Amino acid sequence: MLRLSIGRSPIKESVLTFYSTRLSCIGIGVLLFIVMLLSSNGALLAQEDSGQKEKRGLRKGRAAKKAKLLEANPQDGEDKGERDENDTEIHIIHSDRLVVNRLEDDSKQRLIGDVEIEQGNMRLLCDSARFYQRKNNVEAFGNIVIEQGDSVTIKADKLYYDGNSREATLYGNVYLTDKESEIEADTLIYDLITKRAILVPDVRMKDGTSRVRSDSLTYFVNTKTAYLNGNVEMTDDEVFAQSDSLRYNVNTTDAELYGNVQFKDDANELEADQMSYNVNDQKGNYRGNGRLKNEDTTITSERGDYFGDTKTVTFEENVHLVSPQYDMKTDQLVYNTETELANMNGPTEIVTEDGTIVIQSGSYDLKNDRLITDKRATVNEGGNTLTADNLNYDKNTGEGFASGKVVWYDEERDLTIYSEELRLFEEDERVIAYEEVLLTKELDGDTLYLIADTLTTFAQAAERDSITGALVEKEGLYAYHNVRIYKSDMQGICDSLVYDLTDSTFQMYQDPILWVEQHQLEADTLLLYTENNSPSKIEMRHNAFLGTAVTPTVFDQVKGRYVFGDFLRNKISSLLVEGNAESIYYAQENDGSYSGMNRSISGRIKVVFSEGQVDNIRFLDQPIATFYPIDQIPPQQATIKGFRWKTEERPQLSQFIRPIQ
Repeated sequence: MLRLSIGRSPIKESVLTFYSTRLSCIGIGVLLFIVMLLSSNGALLAQEDSGQKEKRGLRKGRAAKKAKLLEANPQDGEDKGERDENDTEIHIIHSDRLVVNRLEDDSKQRLIGDVEIEQGNMRLLCDSARFYQRKNNVEAFGNIVIEQGDSVTIKADKLYYDGNSREATLYGNVYLTDKESEIEADTLIYDLITKRAILVPDVRMKDGTSRVRSDSLTYFVNTKTAYLNGNVEMTDDEVFAQSDSLRYNVNTTDAELYGNVQFKDDANELEADQMSYNVNDQKGNYRGNGRLKNEDTTITSERGDYFGDTKTVTFEENVHLVSPQYDMKTDQLVYNTETELANMNGPTEIVTEDGTIVIQSGSYDLKNDRLITDKRATVNEGGNTLTADNLNYDKNTGEGFASGKVVWYDEERDLTIYSEELRLFEEDERVIAYEEVLLTKELDGDTLYLIADTLTTFAQAAERDSITGALVEKEGLYAYHNVRIYKSDMQGICDSLVYDLTDSTFQMYQDPILWVEQHQLEADTLLLYTENNSPSKIEMRHNAFLGTAVTPTVFDQVKGRYVFGDFLRNKISSLLVEGNAESIYYAQENDGSYSGMNRSISGRIKVVFSEGQVDNIRFLDQPIATFYPIDQIPPQQATIKGFRWKTEERPQLSQFIRPIQ
């Protein structure tokens, strides 16, 4: 085998060609050439073993010096790289052929076939190369491979390498790999000192499951960080992203996207000015003009956090959700893009085609159209307002449940219902309130109060009036168990009550008692009719009693099977008593003193009042009457059987006043 040493570079199987401009004799020249060739061949053979030993010694020496240098100067940043001060020259390790053109440049060497070159920790392999020894530069061609350290390998079709600046420029089918990361482009500029690679154009990068494309890419080997610019696209198994620029760290899989960011998963499209995303954790956050689109729903905010594993996005600052059914504004919104469940934290306003919803905290199921709140919330819809501490409202079924200091206001009927719990049924315009129920209704400067265990409203289909023939729609409410009512000129109690809002009629059942001024009215059933929000007529059915206080212990009394009464200016003006009518009437003199008591029994009697007091009694059937002087009234005759004055049960205003809710 032929070995040739030029400078400090041994060359195997080389052909050395010399050109001379002047030869005095061809024969002498040939002879001298043969002698020189034989001499050179012997010298080369003699130097083969010593050259190999020298090369091995030099490489060991360089490796030792390099280790000491790295130990003294550790790499600690993107702009710092290793620099072996003692390895400033390029070393040719191997080439199948070597051609030296002395006429053109005695420092230019052409290397052909299985070329191997080294400088420092860089190893260059190629098919052929031009080595400019004086300039310390290399041009390489075909199947180029650069290896540096244990991780970095670069491949290309063509290369220019400056051994002084330690910078390589590679062209054509450029490929860079750094452990698991792979980068491809048309052109690459690589600084071996800083280990910085700049690739252009149409750059493709692969790292694990991530695929990235851009117009240009700068990669720092020391920190495993890539900076991409221009038409950036990133794809992995879960998401697709676009931006103007991208910073990606291979070790942490952290991606920072800047400018016109578009981020998509299987169901959503997110836009923002800037976004951070970790590929492994599938977590990210964005800043500035964020916009998420999920089918027909769009959510905008200034800041947000994305959690790909749970398909959840947290929106903050000026959050605005728009869907075909809703327009929502809130401080913070946590939205699951799969379930379409939105959790609101902070004051939130939801506008629908029917009204508005204002809440402090809660969740909205956009897919199933359901609202659940855990703090004070108000729903204003169709002229009705519902406020409660907790609310569960299903728009699809039109049913809702409210609890905790519930307030229901019906604007059309001008009534308010307070309770601890309330159920809402939109289909039949009905609410059911229970637990500490209170109803208030404004009546021309006065207020009607009603308390019951349970209260429900009703709306009946229009029915034709039997007298006028007109269609009448019935609206009202049912109150049952422990009912108490209060108005400045009227109070009452009963077990159950029907209040017809259409004609302002009260129907009182099961031991009802009604107090009007100084009168006490009771029967098995009481029907009170009002006109202009004041009593106009009363109907008392079965075991009807009326008592009027003459003094705190003396009472005029009337009893009958049925009693029909009329009111005038909120006062009883007359009563018609039918069926086993009984009466006790105290006769009063002009001076106001009472002369006696008249007790009578008749089939029908009519009682006429004046200024709220009994003025006279008319017997419509033959009566049986007894008059007792005032001082001769038998105690057992002073009251009609079954009558009892129940003033202690009469409702007081203080029982109806509730704290402001």
